[in-house]
Amino acid sequence: MELLAAVCAYLTFPHLLKGRRVVHWIDNTGALAALIKGYASAADLAKIVHAFAVQNLALACFIWFEYVRSSANIADGPSRGDFELLVELGAKKVAFVLPPPEWWEKPRSFLHATRLAAEQREGGAK
Repeated sequence: MELLAAVCAYLTFPHLLKGRRVVHWIDNTGALAALIKGYASAADLAKIVHAFAVQNLALACFIWFEYVRSSANIADGPSRGDFELLVELGAKKVAFVLPPPEWWEKPRSFLHATRLAAEQREGGAK
């Protein structure tokens, strides 16, 4: 799920990440290693890692991955349905982008969708 969350985050916020230096905190060492290496031996995880890499090609981010303990991870609460801290911090609800199942067989879908979303959201922000 940590790998899928990474893909979805970059699909959801491409306009904020495009061309930026990003510190990506993650509390799962297996997912962390897969994202750093760009490889996973399990076929389903390999597809997710590949999609993440394709997204980064579209966004040209400079990503540094760091481990964070679950207890210190601001995303841990929301992943369990607890949004109290985010509400206190003034977070705004955003529609989460979940890729359709057919994209996993065609990684270019991630490339095109990420580029298009970044361009559309950049255009709307101007």
